[in-house]
Amino acid sequence: MIWAIKEARKIAQTSPLKESIIEELIPGPEYQSDEDLRDFIMCGPRKYQDGACSRKEQPVNHLAGTSRMGENANDPDTVVTPDLRVVGVGNLRVADASVMPALPSGNPHATCMMIGERGADIIAEEPNMGDFNMLRWKPMAKVPLADGTGKQPSPPLAGGSEGVFA
Repeated sequence: MIWAIKEARKIAQTSPLKESIIEELIPGPEYQSDEDLRDFIMCGPRKYQDGACSRKEQPVNHLAGTSRMGENANDPDTVVTPDLRVVGVGNLRVADASVMPALPSGNPHATCMMIGERGADIIAEEPNMGDFNMLRWKPMAKVPLADGTGKQPSPPLAGGSEGVFA
């Protein structure tokens, strides 16, 4: 990780990337020695903490809360509505950690999965979705093979039936 940070800094100092960078935010120019970088990797940026080594609320660990969810779409601070629609953009929803107001105390993976699941449920419940189902099961058509048997070249799926997802 120390090597990766140093290499990223070297790359950031080359053109044309150099011209696009205003300043290094994370870990920050105050982290230069291997010992300082190791401390940053283990504890996070101390400028966001009260001095104790803590990864809680570390902004570089898992980003969250960048798309504020609000009840009122007319609120200028609201980016995403409770049905995960992006305010002012048609046919776009956000279903990831950006709608969380703060990180959960553990790994956010399960929380993100549940946001995605809820987003899928919301979309499936839309009245204009009709009987649409992304994973409709339909049997494969029997295709006569050169030997005339009509048997499918693929082995049967679990349960003994052949088919594909359409």
